[in-house]
Amino acid sequence: DWFTVFMGDNALMENCTVEGELRINNGENMQISNSVITGAVHGSDFTGTIIDTEFNTTRSSRFESSEIDFRGCVFNGFFRFSPICMNIDRCRFYGKVSINSTDRNDEETVTINRCLIIGFTSLIRIIDNFYFTNNTVLYDSCGNQDTWEPLFSFQLEEPYECQIFNNLLIAAQDSCQLFKFIMDTTFPEVSYNCIYGFDYILHSSNRSQNTPFTLNETNILSNPRLMSVENQDFTLDWNSPCIDAGDPNSPLDPDSTRADIGAFYRDRNMYVSRNVESITNCMESLSFYPNPFNSSININFALPFCSFTAISITDLSGRNVATLLNERIPTGTHHGNWDAVNYPAGVYFVKMNCNGKSMLKKIVLIE
Repeated sequence: DWFTVFMGDNALMENCTVEGELRINNGENMQISNSVITGAVHGSDFTGTIIDTEFNTTRSSRFESSEIDFRGCVFNGFFRFSPICMNIDRCRFYGKVSINSTDRNDEETVTINRCLIIGFTSLIRIIDNFYFTNNTVLYDSCGNQDTWEPLFSFQLEEPYECQIFNNLLIAAQDSCQLFKFIMDTTFPEVSYNCIYGFDYILHSSNRSQNTPFTLNETNILSNPRLMSVENQDFTLDWNSPCIDAGDPNSPLDPDSTRADIGAFYRDRNMYVSRNVESITNCMESLSFYPNPFNSSININFALPFCSFTAISITDLSGRNVATLLNERIPTGTHHGNWDAVNYPAGVYFVKMNCNGKSMLKKIVLIE
């Protein structure tokens, strides 16, 4: 067993790989960037910034009595934080985290913002100011269901400020516990979150008032409609109820719209620019592959703005043989197909109606 020591005011570690234990201590304005640490970390009594760095460990790591700014980092393993002040922004967690007070004489502030958290269970204990905003959590580790190991277990004393806003919380399994509150005072603010997949979600104990915790009406309890949870693509699709559903008093998303719920907002301006490009007429984008085709044909089109769209298949006589689409469709690129396995070979037409205009394009079904 051996370790690396990183210390001193204005110390810089950049583009490094550290094997074994890393000890960070006794310095101000320290910085680690674009590095990989493969062993446990023990950080204490320092101030600094850690950027785009990956922590991989099978042992417990801890950061104590420090003021730390994490940006774009990846955490794999078990991490204990006892900070004076800590900001975690746009990071990824795979494992378990506990956040505890170091010294009751300090006023701790912890902010976790726009992070992706998978398999995350935590203890939030006696932190004066805790802000958990715009994060996406996939809780796929329910633990022992006899003990109901929670996603968040809060043990807070007065005075404190605790806000849980604009988060997307998903359970990979039913019967997972979401919050466990053991309080000496009122419950935290839990608002404008989307919570999906939980069966048993709430447990609370308020020692001073003996009142239960309940979710308020600003929280959404429905399918968030993500691109692909299985492939860990947590982007909101265009029909997601999480779009523009965050706290209206939160800062606007970078696309200048109301805050979306979760870590990955739907950038509507970039999406249109990237996928629709200069298309101003939806008819211009209608395309097929393959054509001629045997049994099935892919149909693609793009909309520069939300509009009512109808797509149908007609034969040579103009008779409608199949309706593929007849509803309001959001902005963006869309894909579909026509399964023609039960139709005779021949010439057909795809008819598209959009924005009060219509057009026909020929397709050929071969045996």
